[in-house]
Amino acid sequence: MTETAMGLPLSIPLAAVVSAAGVRTIAGNELCAKMTLEKVSVLYEDFVAVTGVRLPIYANKITAIIGPSGCGKSTLLRSLNRMNDLIPGSRLRGQVLLDGEDIYAPRVDVVDIRRRVGMVFQRPNPFPKSIYDNVAYGLRLYGTLSRPELDKTVEYSLRRAGEVIEFNTTTGIFTKPKDKRTEDYITGRFG
Repeated sequence: MTETAMGLPLSIPLAAVVSAAGVRTIAGNELCAKMTLEKVSVLYEDFVAVTGVRLPIYANKITAIIGPSGCGKSTLLRSLNRMNDLIPGSRLRGQVLLDGEDIYAPRVDVVDIRRRVGMVFQRPNPFPKSIYDNVAYGLRLYGTLSRPELDKTVEYSLRRAGEVIEFNTTTGIFTKPKDKRTEDYITGRFG
């Protein structure tokens, strides 16, 4: 039988079984799902973006989610670490289990979930927070830096990312920019 680069059979034999617990047996080898989606639907207000997904995701294996633009792939991915919680009106039906525990259960620490389930997107996908808070997010999550240390590290990171034209609160930058280049960027005349 021909195998893929991961050592899995190219054609799954009849002996391949996926149980409700996300355990899959292929040619006598048992794989246990790290994460399991059970009847997951994601809604934005009354709009149903994703419907009834059942999917085991195995540790150290590649899982591909393929579909046309606008079919809900990114929405589904964001539900795996509760990033959709940050979007007003979004809600999830069904269960997303991580190591057998429902990540949407009432007492779950969302920050811990996001620490354990990281996301890397093709395009930048910042949290709906200030630039400062987006840059400082990881530092706050893993460190105990004081505010002056955070300020210094955030400024250093932004300077390394490119030329910092202006540094201020989000409101200050958008309502009273001090530099013409900032105004040009905000209004779309530049960049």
